[in-house]
Amino acid sequence: MTPNFVDITLDIDLQKLITFRLGSAMSEKMYCSDCLYDLQNLTSNKCPECGKRFMPNDISTYEITPSKPMHPLCFFIGSGLMALVIVWCLRSGGHLMMFVDIPSLLIVLGISLSGILMSSGLIKPIRAFIITLSGKRIYDVYEFEEYRKVMERGRNLAWSAGIIGMLVGLIAMLADLSDPSGIGAGLAVSLICPLYAAIIAELIFAQCDRFLVSRNQHMHRQHTKREPNLTKIAAAIILLAVIDTTFLIIASQNF
Repeated sequence: MTPNFVDITLDIDLQKLITFRLGSAMSEKMYCSDCLYDLQNLTSNKCPECGKRFMPNDISTYEITPSKPMHPLCFFIGSGLMALVIVWCLRSGGHLMMFVDIPSLLIVLGISLSGILMSSGLIKPIRAFIITLSGKRIYDVYEFEEYRKVMERGRNLAWSAGIIGMLVGLIAMLADLSDPSGIGAGLAVSLICPLYAAIIAELIFAQCDRFLVSRNQHMHRQHTKREPNLTKIAAAIILLAVIDTTFLIIASQNF
């Protein structure tokens, strides 16, 4: 087998270039742009951690001031504090059990989980949550984007389920405005579904997605197509429906 003299010469030149750059007084620290490994004192242009190649004379192939990923403990402490605040807010509004409605919860969870199962299968969402909650760093672009899509789809599906549950409650309430007891129950169901949707979409899926990005900022630099965010659209629909329902109730009581 004939030796590849081009590769040998290239490795020698790169080794000299790296040694010259690291030994110069004006040199700055270099970190791998993928895994943030310290590239100082290396004798090759290949990161020993992830295998990505870099050029010492090209600043776009490495990082100078890397940002450290968020510690997983911060995510769990923040989640615990958030849960305590939510429970306190619900208790301050009345008895805690008045915010528990099993049919509404089944609507939101059922639509969200079944939608994720239809679009991403069973194994991929489970792996996405395991990888995210464990704080494991990812070095495969495709894998990172697939896990992000699971979180984004779950977020959008939760909001869609909240809108569906709200409409079901409004239809049940408006079907018979002559019965005052049915108005309160239907309105409660129509409002508690968006509440569950907001908790599941913004406090679970959205926060897991942000935590996944913060732990893998080296992968977040990849410019890939993102799924549309339905948060603002869902919030506008819910607000308009609540305002319209309020006026209908007022009008029915006046007449």
